[in-house]
Amino acid sequence: MEKIIKIWKFVVANADTLVAILVSILATTFGAVQENQVLLLVGIASTLAILALSLIRDRQNRETLSAQIEELRKHLPDQLSATAFFRKDFPVDAKAEIESARELWLIGYRLSRTIPTYITVFDKKLARGDKIKVMLVDPESQAAHYCNQTMSYPMELEQFRESIRTNINLLKNLENNKTSNLEIRLIDHPLPFGGYGFNINDSGGKLYIKQYEYQAKIDGIRFVLTSRDDIWYDVYRKQLFALWNSAMPVRKTVGRHHVS
Repeated sequence: MEKIIKIWKFVVANADTLVAILVSILATTFGAVQENQVLLLVGIASTLAILALSLIRDRQNRETLSAQIEELRKHLPDQLSATAFFRKDFPVDAKAEIESARELWLIGYRLSRTIPTYITVFDKKLARGDKIKVMLVDPESQAAHYCNQTMSYPMELEQFRESIRTNINLLKNLENNKTSNLEIRLIDHPLPFGGYGFNINDSGGKLYIKQYEYQAKIDGIRFVLTSRDDIWYDVYRKQLFALWNSAMPVRKTVGRHHVS
């Protein structure tokens, strides 16, 4: 039944062309058999007339389509609004992305909400063989002072440092999994951005970026980049790799003055 419908739609859409072909065949056949040049000429003339009408119709359709495209263009903005790209929060499927990623990257000053919220998820991921890479600011470095100062509401410096130490120790407790799939690194200069990376060594990678602002009274400027975003995705991906290579692995015991 579906094939019959398709055939019928094709016949309706191309009726004039099919009629022209049929007239041409009949005129040529009867004209040649009966040696009637008048009939042959009438057939040719009819065919040309039908084709001319078809061309006129196509030209009118193109003109109508061009007018519709132009009208649509008038109602489109010159450029997309920033509100269509930047977000106050990451997408609601961030949790599902974190749970399903075979290779998860976490980067931030402290990750003070992410690590406590997902610590049990991280434990399960490591148990099934997923890889997790975490990069935080070295709490004993001068970078911790600068990062704290950029926050909307700076904390007491020692409180800021201690919150990083606490989260590092939470992660270190996961080493009971006896796997080498958890890597924690500390960096001694301010991070330009934080966020999550999902399978970024694969072609279908994705980055959730939180751009760090300076004392703006909002909780970060967020956006999502995928491999389809070409150069912009690649820019942030390469920055992440460069930051990772500049960071140092954390020691086994983390506490005041015990972080390398």
